[in-house]
Formats: sequence, structure tokens, C-alpha cells
Amino acid sequence: MSKASPETSFATKADVHALRGDVHAVRDDVHALRVEMHGIRDDLRTEMHGIRDELRTEMHGIRDTLLDAMHGLGAQLESMRPIFRATGERESTIEDSLKRRIADGEKRADDRLRDVEAVTKRHPGALAQHGSALASLRTELEGLREAYHVPNSAEVAAFEARLARLEEAVGITRR
Repeated sequence: MSKASPETSFATKADVHALRGDVHAVRDDVHALRVEMHGIRDDLRTEMHGIRDELRTEMHGIRDTLLDAMHGLGAQLESMRPIFRATGERESTIEDSLKRRIADGEKRADDRLRDVEAVTKRHPGALAQHGSALASLRTELEGLREAYHVPNSAEVAAFEARLARLEEAVGITRR
């Protein structure tokens, strides 16, 4: 039998053990990376759930603010109808009071919307999953305005424009 040349010689047991050690080291590194990736995934999931909850809270706050303002105005209008009929003088005073209350309600809703916009600027992708909340907010706003005949002031128009921008950001198209 002839001896193999060094270029074609087989690996020694020491070489095999060294390679096996390298394979085990790589496997351990892959496992460590997998554990790290799972940690990152869990952190991202926790953060996204926090963002979702924050946005949900803000949307519910906007809706509740609008509902409170509109229901309050509707009840006031109903209770004041006899006054409107009985006195022509006080009607303008009552209207001024109502306009102030409408403006206050619009400001509260506007503040809530501003908070939501701030959250969406920090986390632009997070709002996409809350499009249905925006759609229901829009529906409620339009329904309440129609039911209580709320005048379309500049503040209401500005609020609706900002709501429309948020709707557009999540892909809601209006007819």
C-alpha cells in the first residue's frame, strides 16, 4: 500500500474533535440568538399591545367626549324649547350659552384627537389596526350632529378635517 500524500490525507481524530467543538459552538450561538430574538419579539409584542391599548383609550375618550357633549346639548335644547317659544329676548342669550358649550365640547374632543395624533406620530404603523374605531367615531359624530342639528362651526370643520386625515392614514375612504 502506498502512503497518501499530505494534500489528500484524511483528518485526524483531533481535527474531527475540533470541528465537532466548532459545530457545537455555532449551535450554541444560534440557540443564544434564537433566545435573544424571542426576547425582542416579546418586547415588541408588549410595546405594540401598550400602543394599541393607549390608542383604544384615546379613541374611546374622543367618542365619550363627543357623546357627552352632544347628549348634553340635545337634552338642553329639548328643555329650552318652551323658553325659545315664550321669549324672544332670552333666545339669543340661551343660544350664546349653547354656542359656548358646543365650543367647550369641541375643544375637549379636539384635545383628545390631538393626543391620538401625537401617539400616531410616535408609532405610525400602530393606528392601522384601529381603523374600525375611527370609522365608528365618524359614524357616531355624524349621527349625533344630525340628531341634534349641531351647527357646522369652524371648530367642528377643523376637527372633522383632522379626523379625516387620521382616517386617510389608516386607509378609510369617505364617500
